[in-house]
Amino acid sequence: RLACAGERMAAGFVARVLALAAVCAIGWSLVDPSRALAATLAVLVVSCPCAFALAVPAALTRALSVLAARGVFVVHTDAIENLALVTHAVFDKTGTLTQDDLDVAEVDAADRGSALSLAAALARGSHHPIAQALARAAAGLPVATATDVRTVAGGGLEGRIDGRGIRLGQRAFAAAGSDGDADDDAVILAEDGKIVAAFRLRERLRAGAREALDALRADGVTIELASGDARAKVAAVAQRLGIDTWHARMSPADKLERLRVLRADGARVVAVGDGINDAPVLAGADV
Repeated sequence: RLACAGERMAAGFVARVLALAAVCAIGWSLVDPSRALAATLAVLVVSCPCAFALAVPAALTRALSVLAARGVFVVHTDAIENLALVTHAVFDKTGTLTQDDLDVAEVDAADRGSALSLAAALARGSHHPIAQALARAAAGLPVATATDVRTVAGGGLEGRIDGRGIRLGQRAFAAAGSDGDADDDAVILAEDGKIVAAFRLRERLRAGAREALDALRADGVTIELASGDARAKVAAVAQRLGIDTWHARMSPADKLERLRVLRADGARVVAVGDGINDAPVLAGADV
């Protein structure tokens, strides 16, 4: 599909050349039939579309080479063509627009060390920035061994430690039915449905994030922020980056639905993310 744009453009060009050749043949048949064939062939030769048809794939091949040298791997070559037509950019927040090295700013628990140890037992096998921050915060503490650990998309982590069911993540996932602000931005640690601790993390904007978004806006691209985090955290980052349209507490399915709505309105969408939770919307976007 590398030459798809060139092929489409060349197809129209060839059709026009053939029409012109036909007119030339008819005209010379009326004026001087002996010269009709030579004149028609001359039109076809001088307007040969080979160079035109090869120009686009040659340019794309060079673009792929330059991007590879800069550390950008293009999975589908038609993405470059689609990228030029993008009208909307949907960004993830954590690890994408913000630094992925979060810090644990506050631990609300009866036993801080025990809470961090339990959280780290689940988190140390995950690559999510929040999990990694909790694992770092527990450095030097004895960490239990967790079994049956699994990631629940849009929710958090769950597993078993010494026979107890432990969950770590959003309040609605970790301790469903518990009292408290459902939009609290804390990461909740729960044991058999009972809240054990609440962790609050501090995040920083990635260097160049504001400049990148401003450059996209200058190109006429509409920016949206779609995150699974709490409203307070998403709103704060959106305000700092000048993003007017933002969505919080979005599951992977919610992000896909937002993508569907945008595309139904005729938008061409590029999705930007870094985590497993972003995989569906990344696969579903135009780029």
